[in-house]
Amino acid sequence: MLKNFLPLLALLGLLACKTAPQTTTPESAASAPATIHLHNVKATAYYHSAIENKWVYTQLYELATQKLLRNLANMPSGASPAVILDIDETVLDNSPYELENIANGRTYQLETWKAWTAKGSAAALPGALEFCKTADSLGVQVFYLSNREVDELDGTLQNLENLGFPQAVPNHLLLKDGPSDKSPRRKIVSDRHYVALLLGDNLRDFMDDFKTRTPNFGASLLETHADTLRSHFVLFPNPMYGEWEKPIETYLKRPSETPLAPQK
Repeated sequence: MLKNFLPLLALLGLLACKTAPQTTTPESAASAPATIHLHNVKATAYYHSAIENKWVYTQLYELATQKLLRNLANMPSGASPAVILDIDETVLDNSPYELENIANGRTYQLETWKAWTAKGSAAALPGALEFCKTADSLGVQVFYLSNREVDELDGTLQNLENLGFPQAVPNHLLLKDGPSDKSPRRKIVSDRHYVALLLGDNLRDFMDDFKTRTPNFGASLLETHADTLRSHFVLFPNPMYGEWEKPIETYLKRPSETPLAPQK
């Protein structure tokens, strides 16, 4: 992976030299989200190549295994257990796509994203495959719930199959066919199974209420659900993109109206 990264890193260095610091003004506010993404170099480089990030994932999947075993031991008698995993930046590593975007001076685009997922070449994140195999060996139903769109099914399935992920079959991949809210798809699983654990890189992978990050960046909501999160959710790091960007983008568009820092 690092060998493939070095040419991109050299190119990113050239891009950085050519890019002068800019101050966002109201006139340029419309481009604020694009500016955030194009200046995402260090976050993406860290995610892609830092051994620290690899170890964080390894530790979190070890924690996930411990939580799974504990919850299985305490599940209702006769229940059918399941785990629900997000795919992108939870199971599969898409940082090469993010690096391509930066190197080409572009942001996320649906067309380029779908070209990437169609390749089915994303690597497994550290610990993900081992966790899923452990769950499978314990008789747990493994569901992959993603906001990849339904026309990305073939590439996604092929990617998971090639990496050896268990239960990578169409009815265990719950992709987006309409709204991005994952709640209805989670309910499909929870109506039939005891959901022992959920895993994702975004708190919306636990519940869609976390889509709203106001007031206080969602801190109050986090506190409200902290106990359930501790017992039934494992959160993975994603500094490249996510719901956490929204308050920053809002601030760049309307700095006089929106505090950038969470309010105490």
